[in-house]
Amino acid sequence: KTEFVIVMTNERLEAYLERYLARITREVAVREKLSARFSWIRLGVFLGTVLSAFALYWINVPASWMVVIVGAILFGISARKHRRVEKSLQRFQHWQTIQAGQLARMQLDWDKLTPKLSAAIMPEHPFAVDLDIVGPRSLMTLIDTSVSREGHERLLSWMTAGEHNRDDVLRRQRRVRELKGLSFFRNRLQLNFRLTGVEALHGNKIKNWLHNLKSEKKLRNRLLIAGGLWAMTWMLVLGHFFLAWPGFWWDGALAAVSWYMSHKKIWGDLGADAEILDSEFRQAVTIFQYLEKFNYSAYPQLKELCEPFATVAEKPSRQLRRMNWLAFAVGLRMNYLFWIILHLFSPWDFWCAYRLNIQKRRLKKQFAEWLEICYELEALNSLANFAWLNPAAVFPELMESVKTSAVFLEAAALGHPLISYHHRVGNPVTITPDNKVHLITGSNMAGKSTFLRTIGINLILARAGSPVIASRMTAGLYQIFTCIKVNDSVSDGYSQFYAEVRRLRALLDVIEAQKTVPVLFLIDEIYRGTNNRERLIGSRAFVDKLLNYENCFGMITTHDLELTQMGTAKTAISNFHFRETVVNRKMEFDYVLRLGPCPTTNALLIMAMEGLPVGTAANKNSRQT
Repeated sequence: KTEFVIVMTNERLEAYLERYLARITREVAVREKLSARFSWIRLGVFLGTVLSAFALYWINVPASWMVVIVGAILFGISARKHRRVEKSLQRFQHWQTIQAGQLARMQLDWDKLTPKLSAAIMPEHPFAVDLDIVGPRSLMTLIDTSVSREGHERLLSWMTAGEHNRDDVLRRQRRVRELKGLSFFRNRLQLNFRLTGVEALHGNKIKNWLHNLKSEKKLRNRLLIAGGLWAMTWMLVLGHFFLAWPGFWWDGALAAVSWYMSHKKIWGDLGADAEILDSEFRQAVTIFQYLEKFNYSAYPQLKELCEPFATVAEKPSRQLRRMNWLAFAVGLRMNYLFWIILHLFSPWDFWCAYRLNIQKRRLKKQFAEWLEICYELEALNSLANFAWLNPAAVFPELMESVKTSAVFLEAAALGHPLISYHHRVGNPVTITPDNKVHLITGSNMAGKSTFLRTIGINLILARAGSPVIASRMTAGLYQIFTCIKVNDSVSDGYSQFYAEVRRLRALLDVIEAQKTVPVLFLIDEIYRGTNNRERLIGSRAFVDKLLNYENCFGMITTHDLELTQMGTAKTAISNFHFRETVVNRKMEFDYVLRLGPCPTTNALLIMAMEGLPVGTAANKNSRQT
């Protein structure tokens, strides 16, 4: 249970995870072989016992029975040991899955990462699709380690919310800092869940079930009447057989059964109740027990969050265990034979419904509070796990007041979390109120779009309370709006150009409506869907419009080198670019952001490299480059 030693580099952490996973894989292989051996031993004991007993039966019957007894004892011992091995194997297999997931996240092995339950985000969302927050190869797929739907949705809400409260973000940041080093705590929490089931915990399903209460007075009255009918019936039965009373017990039994059948609706669907008690509550109890046993003394932030599990005298798991007894009682009636026996001697269903209703009333408020803590903890654990897997990531400094700050955004070595650390290139960013629009030019594939996403996705992480992929970052809790992945819509009859126009109009609407915090805009290839002349005219007018607003800043990428002249004429605009080098007619990119407009282009060269006709201009272009 020792926590992982502090790791200074991504390489060391990845090597550690590979070694650890290899060790667990060896342990799994050993237990699989041992399990197979016990299977053969059990089969051998069974066959040996049967054959030996059969052979001795014709010679010495007592000896035959002795062989059966000894064989049964040996079979029981081997079965017990086999179960222990199987239980250990199951734990190691789940632990192997957890650690394999960790390594897959470290290596960005998307084929081994399963997207979570993300609700569909509409294309109209200000940034979720453009910044790859959701989707198969997205930020949520990479960092989400939650085990419940609601924990997943809590994390998703942090990632996709329009605005954030600074105090809430700072509180999450403090908790993530503390949880970052508790890798064993986080992984064990996942392991405990996996040992109880493979489906996601449906917390809201339990909450809705707990709030579905019936009239306790009606249930109690029905239970008393049913109990009286059953007592009367048995009194008549006993009186008939032992005291020679008249055979009225048939009438009593018929009255009890008729009354029972006419009031079946009062207890509802006990079968569904049994299912919830068996699956959902069992998972919740396992998780609650682990949180109760954890020693919070050295972790004040975690203790504050998990206070009901750390301090209350009546532990949540103890209260839920009462539900386990009811689950057993309700489960008995699911067997037809037991159902008949139980109802011969008692109004079993009425009693189960009455006791369930009492426990649901007692738990409904407390259980909701416990679940809220679990949801919050799951989302925080996801961010803490991301922080642990990125040792070089830093927690950003969040400005108290953006309006009085000398900078809107400042970062050093800012990198994209969805790019492997082996290939990731960090770039500096500084945006000030006096220099609030950056025009970025560059050749195709040079990294312009990725750079916009890098800024946006790190700000999303910062607003959630997570560390960012940078060596330093200072930012505010801005409202983010992007225009990057704009596509046409056949169903709605929109062209790509018109879809972009609608998106940019929505950006202006957001800026005009926003009164509290600045809006960060990230626009990729502005007006890409129209001709050069109108694109340039429209782009200049749109940039001028943005400059007139005091509450916005951001970046725009473009292929129109003429647009960069605005950066020369207006101090509020700066030009930056990405470039490439050509070696033996092959392009090489360094993805480093440089000051000024791009001095080269590569479109004709790409056409020529792929064998398309471009005339002599391609050769001239390649020489200039």
